[in-house]
Amino acid sequence: MRILLWPFSLIYGAIMRLRNLLYDREILKSTDFDIPIIAVGNLSLGGTGKTPHIEMLIRMLSSDYHLAVLSRGYGRKTHGFRWVDVGDQGVDVGDEPLQIKQNFKDVPVAVCENRVEGVIQMLSDDPKINLILMDDGFQHRAIDPYLKILLTTYDKPFFKDHIVPFGTLREARSGHLRANAVIVTKCPEKIETGEIENHIKTRPLFYSSIQYPEGEKKTVFGFSALADNSIFENYLKENYDLMGFEGFPDHYKFSKEDVKSLKAKAGSAGLICTAKDAVKLKDLEIEPQVVYIEHRIQKEEEFKNWIIKKLSEFES
Repeated sequence: MRILLWPFSLIYGAIMRLRNLLYDREILKSTDFDIPIIAVGNLSLGGTGKTPHIEMLIRMLSSDYHLAVLSRGYGRKTHGFRWVDVGDQGVDVGDEPLQIKQNFKDVPVAVCENRVEGVIQMLSDDPKINLILMDDGFQHRAIDPYLKILLTTYDKPFFKDHIVPFGTLREARSGHLRANAVIVTKCPEKIETGEIENHIKTRPLFYSSIQYPEGEKKTVFGFSALADNSIFENYLKENYDLMGFEGFPDHYKFSKEDVKSLKAKAGSAGLICTAKDAVKLKDLEIEPQVVYIEHRIQKEEEFKNWIIKKLSEFES
């Protein structure tokens, strides 16, 4: 059945190639700014760890820059520009921007579906901002970021995928050539780099892995709404006495009925979820244990030095 989707992938791919060509030929204009913008994105529909890598960059750079984060605010019911406050609801600003704000309360975070207008408003409201991290900005070519960091997963790298709907790519594989660097995410402890390096020859290449805290070996019932729930479920199996697990679609909006069902399934066991899920549970009468997930770059100092060097070149 899936092969029947191939013609639609060809059509969608042709549209995206035309769009990129119009930007490359400057028929469609991209806007750049007087401060550096780092866009973190992917070629696939999701699940590469964009938000955790934005948080990683915040940890790396916030002591040297008055940085801010700009996101579209996927899944929110509001429109236009909005600063994110720690007391906001996910439906107002989006789950990931709220998660970032709650984890980094001193970092300005804003949402706006029009990224150009978003940057202009951010700089107008806070002229001290001298670096913007743009979440999921790889295909948003109305802005020309100074640095474009492309994420792709170890288990399903972009060069083994296809354009939607046959696969999960938003554009052709050749789109990776716009990136200034590529990070292969969700890597296991032992990785084979030969095939990856063969496909990514002309860009700085880094590897990152998920870092979970040590478990407590107590009985829990787990749940999550991630692009790939199996990774979190496997972590719980290895580090807790997992008596059950329920996975929801990415960006799922939990309801009171969901909470009631989860409590019933858990019984006397404690509920446990990720920080991304926890921000969506406010005012739903549930207080699960929260697991905070980080992504760590292998050879982190080398990656940080590359970023700092590129940013210093912008300033010069």
